[in-house]
Amino acid sequence: MRTAKRLVACSQLLLAAVFATEAAAQRPLRDLDPTGSGTPASFTAWRGATYLEAFDSRLAPGTLLRRLWRTDGTPRGTGDLTPAGVDWRFVIDLTPTHDLLFFVAESDAEGRELWTTDGTPGGTRRVVEIGPGAWSGVVDLLCAVGDTAYFTAATPLVTPLGTLYERNRELWRSDGTAAGTHEVVDLTPGWTAGNSNITDLIPFRGQLYFLANPDNAGRSLWVSDGTATGTRQVLARASIVRPTVMGDLLYFLSQGDLWVTDGTAAGTRFAATGPFANVWAGDSLLYLEASGNLSVWDGRQHTALTSLRAIGLQRVLGDRLWFRGRDTTHGSEPWTSDGTVVGTHMVRDIAPGSADGIAFPDRYANPNVFEWAGSDERVVFTGDDGTGMQVWISDGTAAGTMPLTTLSYASPFHGPVDYHRHGSRILFRCYDSSGDQELWVMDVAQTGSPLAESYGVGCGAAGGPAPAIGARGSGVVGDPAFAVTLSGAGLNTPSALLFGVERADPAWDGCTLAVAPLLFGVPSVTDGSGAANLPLPVPNQPSLQGVTFTTQWATLDPAGGYLGAARLSDGLLVVVGG
Repeated sequence: MRTAKRLVACSQLLLAAVFATEAAAQRPLRDLDPTGSGTPASFTAWRGATYLEAFDSRLAPGTLLRRLWRTDGTPRGTGDLTPAGVDWRFVIDLTPTHDLLFFVAESDAEGRELWTTDGTPGGTRRVVEIGPGAWSGVVDLLCAVGDTAYFTAATPLVTPLGTLYERNRELWRSDGTAAGTHEVVDLTPGWTAGNSNITDLIPFRGQLYFLANPDNAGRSLWVSDGTATGTRQVLARASIVRPTVMGDLLYFLSQGDLWVTDGTAAGTRFAATGPFANVWAGDSLLYLEASGNLSVWDGRQHTALTSLRAIGLQRVLGDRLWFRGRDTTHGSEPWTSDGTVVGTHMVRDIAPGSADGIAFPDRYANPNVFEWAGSDERVVFTGDDGTGMQVWISDGTAAGTMPLTTLSYASPFHGPVDYHRHGSRILFRCYDSSGDQELWVMDVAQTGSPLAESYGVGCGAAGGPAPAIGARGSGVVGDPAFAVTLSGAGLNTPSALLFGVERADPAWDGCTLAVAPLLFGVPSVTDGSGAANLPLPVPNQPSLQGVTFTTQWATLDPAGGYLGAARLSDGLLVVVGG
């Protein structure tokens, strides 16, 4: 027991000595377009990296072409994936599956077609040419169900006189190969019979659900297993909109009312009387809105929350709704709701009176305004108290809402926007000193929020499941209960918790260390259920705020996938909060 205590105390000292670093301030990550404004967008997480698209005016002066990028949050780990000689007018619908990242790209030479990437420039390629030459396949509405990408596309009718007709858009599927890419079903047969009006592709219970209106009788709910015979209409109820999955149920609006289904006609029932126009799902709460009237559905009952002049820029994180709200007294300010009347309120009057504390020009299309700062309830967002747009942080209270940055811009309409947390860093786009929008980054440590987030994949024995890492406690300065846990390992097995400085780039189909560089390990033994627990109480020392490290469990197993000697858990990224 004394040995274990000494090891824990030793690990605490090493954490303080080795990992204590001062958080860097927000900064440009990379100039994606040295001769113009990169305007990065479409941030998408996949396999330990973040993918995005951005302008590059160097390709063709006077035109706005787009490039596909990959970043790990560092300048060195940020690279262009666009194949040589490709000039895309736009890149949209970045859609991850297990093995590939699908996306839609359009060029003058090839039209709008389906592409994939494996995360390397050499592995970025067009899947198939649906529309020959410059004639576009009009690929749209990408959605992943397992390892299959579904989308809508139109094939042209080519005659000796040229392309005369564009076939109506129908449902397609792809496994990332040309041979595995084909139409699923033609809901409106014939070249000129009209459009099936397919919209809102959504994965649900291992199948694809979508809305379609092939007979012009109103949008109805359909389901597909990827085959023509397995594609059928579920509900003929007209005017279905806003299909939204929460838990194991699918919600939708029909003629303004809320309905819920388990994916079958028999399992479909009325839920709440509207009128509702928007539906936003949390983990277990469904927020509903129409003309500024905000309410919530908890799975059993509907409750009105508040009535405002306007609601927008909303995002549900967990079960908490964050949004821009405007009431009769204040301008547009940050609001939040926990699903209760008393918990629905303006967070802070950032710009007092009728001025706007959150105001975005129209040039910001669908920005991700609110984002988790770390593992607690705090979020970062863009606020303006009259001194210019800055990165702010909030815990949902007025006292806990404050600016994090003091950026200066050439225009009052410039500011940070579109946040995406990548591990211990928060990516966003922001104006630089030349007035161009580029890719910026700030450290989670700068926000004061704690972070304990798993990443990567572990490896078991003989193809079996990998053990899983976890954390207990808040991970803030002065937290005596913080601990790193292990589950799903061998029973009564020697183990070790490995420590590193940063995340390694794991082999997602292999068995590699998730910490880099490997600094030391603390031995342990699993109990009779295959679990372990290593206490790492955080001393009440303010200097420890921002300490960042990575951990991973290794358990002894002669049949293990790591060097034939051990099983490895996934990794855990930890940032000590304040």
